[in-house]
Amino acid sequence: MFPGATDCPSCGALVAAQRNDDSTSFGAVALQRLGKRGTVKLVLGVLALVGAWFLFHYGQVTTEWEEGVRLHNGRDLDIKRSVTIGPDEFFRPGRGALLEQSLSFWHNRRRFTWKNDDKWGVHYMPAVLDIIDDEPILVLPIYGHGPCSKYGYPQDGLAAFRYRKGKWEVTELGSPSVALTVNLLRSSHQVRHSPSYKDRKIEPADKWAMEGVGEGRYGTSVGRLAQYYSEISDSCANLRPTLGPDMELARQRSAEAETQAESVRARLASMNSSATAYSRNQFIAERGGWSGSGIYSGACKGIVERTLDVSGGYHLLFIDGHGGRKRVPLQHGDRPAQFQGVVCNASRALAIRRHDRTTLIVHRFDRGGRLIDAVRILLPDAEQVSADADWGTLWSIDAAEESRLVIKLARIRYQQLASDGGTIERMATYEVALPAEPPVGR
Repeated sequence: MFPGATDCPSCGALVAAQRNDDSTSFGAVALQRLGKRGTVKLVLGVLALVGAWFLFHYGQVTTEWEEGVRLHNGRDLDIKRSVTIGPDEFFRPGRGALLEQSLSFWHNRRRFTWKNDDKWGVHYMPAVLDIIDDEPILVLPIYGHGPCSKYGYPQDGLAAFRYRKGKWEVTELGSPSVALTVNLLRSSHQVRHSPSYKDRKIEPADKWAMEGVGEGRYGTSVGRLAQYYSEISDSCANLRPTLGPDMELARQRSAEAETQAESVRARLASMNSSATAYSRNQFIAERGGWSGSGIYSGACKGIVERTLDVSGGYHLLFIDGHGGRKRVPLQHGDRPAQFQGVVCNASRALAIRRHDRTTLIVHRFDRGGRLIDAVRILLPDAEQVSADADWGTLWSIDAAEESRLVIKLARIRYQQLASDGGTIERMATYEVALPAEPPVGR
């Protein structure tokens, strides 16, 4: 008989019973230690987790439809599509993020299926499906940090897939040998909600009516699609631009100009503490319109289109004489500065950024985007406008005179958005004479 063995026939049952008693005692002791309040919290926590899972699982809405796709050669390809959308933050079914999508079709007696289950919070759906050199091609417009990082920050904002050797591979779209256009339905909304399109095949002709007049609508060329997705504020090209030698040199010059900027002290001309209401129209008239990352004065129309927030600084989009766009870097120098806006006059465009409560950095450009220099402007007694953590709002900069600026710094109060109207509680007006510009070529 082995050590510890026994010939007692009922000992096994006794040992099992003892183990059950021990387990029961352990659970009871654990609950005792938690106490009544702790036990209630534990039970409520478990119920909350189960409830959240239930609401999320049953808040998913899957939409399936058949769609006719017009290929570049005029032939129609019938495909089947599926989109699953989750609940929103209020657990309303089908109003949240796109959870997964797929499309499938037959070509040359072979069945092809593309699936995607990336969860980015934005509804990224493919725009183009075509057949080139007997290989299926799929084009997916992307933007934002997650998708751009996954696909290597394509500068044209398009992730292209080619079906080759039994699988979909990410490929360079380049300049395709055929003219590709948007031919896929970009949203499942009307399929889900419009009686006109429910439970029937979506034909190519339907998409003209369903897509409306937005960017990337049905029939848009891939070239125009790439232009749009490469220029939006959070495009891959803006998040991580690929810089050529000229652009890299311009970035260095921008940073050096800021580091070497001459400092000038503004004169506090007045301090008005009388509360003054302002309307939305007054806000736009005095401050200018919002474009990209800041405010643009009306005088900048046709000169600078908008600002793009990029790593290490900003890019200004200047409009050239032919209607094209020229990227001009506005690089951080010795420390980051918050972009405020652009003001223009007859010959100059001034990009305004703010280091802190009392310091502005101004880059001067000619109307073609050539950097002239940078000036650092000190605002005395700015803490009198807003003494707390708020720096105050740079209300306006008048650059009508090329060598002189009138700067208004305000403390404002508003309900929701400053642009909707509110009250100016205090306003400081500064005047500053700009230093002479360096000779051209320096």
